[in-house]
Amino acid sequence: MVMLVILVAYKPVDRLFEIQKNLDIFATLYKEINTYYVDEVNPNTIIKVGIDAMLNSLDPYTNYIPEDEIEDYRTMTTGQ
Repeated sequence: MVMLVILVAYKPVDRLFEIQKNLDIFATLYKEINTYYVDEVNPNTIIKVGIDAMLNSLDPYTNYIPEDEIEDYRTMTTGQ
């Protein structure tokens, strides 16, 4: 009975709030690292590592292909 109440109470708006809250945390952490980390950090590298880690947590087949690699990917997959 308690489980049913929890599931009914969880609305799509709550999900969007959680997504936004976590994106805010990520952005804050990203800014803090770029500002205060002892060594210089390449922003593109840490974002790519974050994206790759997120997708790897889903399954081994889901990948992100950056815009600058899309032509190579198309050639590799279609031969054109």
